[in-house]
Amino acid sequence: MGTHDCRDLFKIREIVNSLLANSAEQASDTDSAQTHLGDDPAASAKKLYAFRRKRDVAFDSILFGEPGWDILLDLYVATVQDRRISISSACIGAAVPATTALRWVNLLVERGMIERYPDPVDARRSFLRLSHDTLQKMDTLFAGAKIMNENALGSRGLS
Repeated sequence: MGTHDCRDLFKIREIVNSLLANSAEQASDTDSAQTHLGDDPAASAKKLYAFRRKRDVAFDSILFGEPGWDILLDLYVATVQDRRISISSACIGAAVPATTALRWVNLLVERGMIERYPDPVDARRSFLRLSHDTLQKMDTLFAGAKIMNENALGSRGLS
């Protein structure tokens, strides 16, 4: 690895640490007493989603495209907060072109990870929700997020 590569890695590390610090500051301003990653699974998912959007601003978002994961995060937070998410809202939340997001929605539906259900008031609109199995997996994943965060990043971010 050359000197130029090391400088680039150092800059990336500084940016990531800055994003983590800013995210933690914002979380302490806006969240309740359960602000630490892993204390509240929905808060953990919400923080992860917000971090991903910040990362997309700092770096070329094409490097980190995971629309399926973003859709699952959005639906998980909505489920825990007892909110409904329309297909169009899920597509916007995926932060990719609508056609790409729709392909991911269809793939997740085909795999049984999410379910599509009609709006009881407006037949033109449908909503999405996590399947029971996916919800359990997300709960398990985020319940362990605090331990994962402490082990992977340490208490002050990347070391």
